[in-house]
Amino acid sequence: DAANQNMGSYSKGMRQKVMLIAALLHDPDVLILDEPDSGLDVTTTLVLRQLLIALARRGKAVLYSSHVLELVEKSCDRVIVIHRGHVVANDTVEALQRLMSRGSLEEVFSELVLRAVDFSAHLRGARLVITGEGRVDRQSGYGKLTGAVTAAAKRAGIRVVAVAGSVGPGHEALDLNAIAIASEGVSLAQAMSEPLPLIERAAERVTRAALDRTD
Repeated sequence: DAANQNMGSYSKGMRQKVMLIAALLHDPDVLILDEPDSGLDVTTTLVLRQLLIALARRGKAVLYSSHVLELVEKSCDRVIVIHRGHVVANDTVEALQRLMSRGSLEEVFSELVLRAVDFSAHLRGARLVITGEGRVDRQSGYGKLTGAVTAAAKRAGIRVVAVAGSVGPGHEALDLNAIAIASEGVSLAQAMSEPLPLIERAAERVTRAALDRTD
């Protein structure tokens, strides 16, 4: 049925599959893929990963750009990390893991970003660090900047608070001093239409409370 439909009526995943097929159909020697797994279901993502590995083994050059570092770690022979237009790492996954003394590529990436912005210098003289993301949960401590920022600040003896859209199971593992929920007390529609004022108010609220406890 889908063969007789306009491509514009396809789902995002179906359109992505068509574009991947078009890119691979003429058997190119060089593949440049930007977030090729975007919109794909889990099964298709696994198939794509195995296909790219097979193509690389056949001598094809595959440049794979992605924010899903777990897929990069499992698929790529070499990793280039770019931060604000500058290459901050260019090596094999294994070499980067050894160099940074980190277990996963996500943890390596977080550490590289902190070093690139000289985060330790920003901590000097600080009394409080504010971090945050859409949802703070168990995964925030593994590979995400929230976990890396929190750990670095804690090692320096600085209190850390977070502003988040919501919290989930396992957020306690980050050992944050406080969490402010930006959407607390408002409807979902309001939170989606006016997020910035809510974030600013939540940040002000949690900062005042944290600094009052340190004075």
